[in-house]
Amino acid sequence: DSGPSEKLDKLFAKTSKLIIEQIDSLSNMASEFSNFAKMPEDKFEVFDLAEILESTTDLFKRSENAQIQANINKPAQVFADPEQIRRIFNNLIKNAIQAIPEEREGKIEVNLTNKDSQFVVTVKDNGKGIPKANYNKVFVPNFSTKNSGMGLGLAICRKIVESAKGTVSFTSEVNKGTTFTVILPVHEEA
Repeated sequence: DSGPSEKLDKLFAKTSKLIIEQIDSLSNMASEFSNFAKMPEDKFEVFDLAEILESTTDLFKRSENAQIQANINKPAQVFADPEQIRRIFNNLIKNAIQAIPEEREGKIEVNLTNKDSQFVVTVKDNGKGIPKANYNKVFVPNFSTKNSGMGLGLAICRKIVESAKGTVSFTSEVNKGTTFTVILPVHEEA
């Protein structure tokens, strides 16, 4: 009878699979953390923020099942690292989509306006919102994907925005939605 050894084999296979999954998950987390610790060298240049915002928004419009509306004032010359800035908006729009409960139709609004020599970008969702108790954790690198699923994304966003002399903040109402606001200085021609 091959009973016990067959059971052991199955158990071993199942356990191995779980261990490998855990290792993958940990190595992903480790690489996320090392990315956070050593952000790529800033490659600052003058570019049009509106263009990056438009192409990022268009990408999500095609691939996601949320309604994404964009109101983008052009042009918007800033001095920053365009790839890193793209990464911010990828992250903010992705988080906005993930914040929407399954039974709700997602509506996401991306706005770019110009105010007092600053560009103001808002990404607004109608998702589940952030409870007040979690406000101070939003930009902190966290391990868990359970509480907000934000991981390191927003901590990295903040680092990028601040290195470009800007700010990032949010307002939120539980069950109504959240708005993230990124403010970057207008690039003045010398």
